[in-house]
Amino acid sequence: MEKIKTAFIGVGYRGKQLLQLLQTFPVFEVVAVADPGIEGVDISGVTCYNDGDDDYLNMLDRNMVDGIITGAHTLHWKEYVNRKRTIVALDQDFGPEIPMVGSDHAYGGKLAAEIMLKNNCKRVVHITGIAPNVAANDRHIIFEETLKKHGVEVLDLTMEWNLFDHQSYWDAAAEALEKYPDADGIFAADQPALCYMHLALKAGKRVPEDLKVITYDGMDVSRICYPEVTAICQNVKFLAETCAKSVINLIEDKEPVPHRQILSVELRQGQSTYPVEINDEL
Repeated sequence: MEKIKTAFIGVGYRGKQLLQLLQTFPVFEVVAVADPGIEGVDISGVTCYNDGDDDYLNMLDRNMVDGIITGAHTLHWKEYVNRKRTIVALDQDFGPEIPMVGSDHAYGGKLAAEIMLKNNCKRVVHITGIAPNVAANDRHIIFEETLKKHGVEVLDLTMEWNLFDHQSYWDAAAEALEKYPDADGIFAADQPALCYMHLALKAGKRVPEDLKVITYDGMDVSRICYPEVTAICQNVKFLAETCAKSVINLIEDKEPVPHRQILSVELRQGQSTYPVEINDEL
């Protein structure tokens, strides 16, 4: 079949890894990218639009694409639907007209809570970035509900929902450490959690003796730090493959595409928590 011209819109700091995986599929030709976490210099021959929602929509109007893969955390989702293109959403529920591919974030939140409880944590920092209509919100809800049910104090710090730059993660981590210096646990996405661990270690805390650290996403950055962190890992390769297959099936109209395709997450126990046995009893 002819190459499928594809646009790639807003999937946060996972964007580079997802984009690289999509480019390994011979049938796809990524012609445009709109993502604040991906700089134009990183992608040879691809036009980048990085200035927010209006620029994303401008990209769609300027580029004749066959399919769109989007994880854009946007308040203007109806504009995407109105473009009447073949769209697959990553972790974003735009309603029944657009298929969604995502991870089992509810189970991920439950796993993180179980580890914190079995590590006897009493005051846990929880850095979040609540975005509209995003399936990942489930992990925050389940994590917090589970800990509170067992008497653990959850110390919330909410970032703006559309910030993905590294400095914002440092700022959030520093704010959380200053506000909650006696916390004994931290759960957040990879980058803010690792920033927090870095600052806590500099302040004299020991990991895992004084502070338990669990990251969410499990991207490569979570493997190269010391101590290696415990992470709830999304299967980015499978997410990319499922998005790609869904776009192809929508275009060729050979196989029905489910409205919601939810993929499992995996636990990788590192040195930032004490090892526990997971039995899903909570």
